[in-house]
Amino acid sequence: MNALEMLRSVPLVLSAAVGLVFTNGSFETGKPGSVPPGWTVNSFQNTVGVTIQNPQTVDGLNLSPGGAVSTFILNSPAGPLSQPDPFLGNGASLRWPKYGKQAVIVNANSSDSFGLGRNANSLSQVRTIGAGDVDAADGKVHVRFVFAPVLENANHSAAQQPYYFIQLTNVTQAQVLYTNFGSAPEAGSGPPPPWKSMIASISGAATEVDYMDWQLVDIAAGRSGINVGDQIKLQIIASGCQPGGHAGYVLVDGLAS
Repeated sequence: MNALEMLRSVPLVLSAAVGLVFTNGSFETGKPGSVPPGWTVNSFQNTVGVTIQNPQTVDGLNLSPGGAVSTFILNSPAGPLSQPDPFLGNGASLRWPKYGKQAVIVNANSSDSFGLGRNANSLSQVRTIGAGDVDAADGKVHVRFVFAPVLENANHSAAQQPYYFIQLTNVTQAQVLYTNFGSAPEAGSGPPPPWKSMIASISGAATEVDYMDWQLVDIAAGRSGINVGDQIKLQIIASGCQPGGHAGYVLVDGLAS
């Protein structure tokens, strides 16, 4: 885990005074069921499986061309934490959106039963840091967001499991500031917190599903990490399993500085 990263479960309060760093970082702009405006979504196929590394790299994911875009806005007029996960239902503690009325699901329906076996999606954006993105409290640029992964536990090898991958890169300095990779642990092993486990039928047959409630990431970078005027890129990837029968997706919300 990168030393710049702090993973916390405390509330993140967004207000008009908070810089957003990324265009439409709240995902409140855009129609339900559509790709969020301001963001780039690319599709791939997980045909080879992951080369497991520490830290994990984008190249090590071994993504192949193809796949289908299955990343879109979720909308709830009732507001924060009002809706159960669209596949896990009321049996899981996960509720969306975390803030406002909209969130994004990355790589939904990513298994053979939906016709999207081996599917992987990437949600990304490149932005230039402005003076308003510097936190007055510590003089550092912060990139904050919340995410909640949901992975069917296929009991495959580690290289073949569904996974999520998050990376923040300073494009100007060619420096990776943060990576976060997770895949479902061995079925029945009791995943460690903050993972939770339940039996659910996302892709047809009932199987173990490992998920997290919303996790807050706060990446605080000093001058050696991010300066005003630097371009940064955030990329969030989710993938179903390499054999194709099990889904992997991640919910994202509240990107702010």
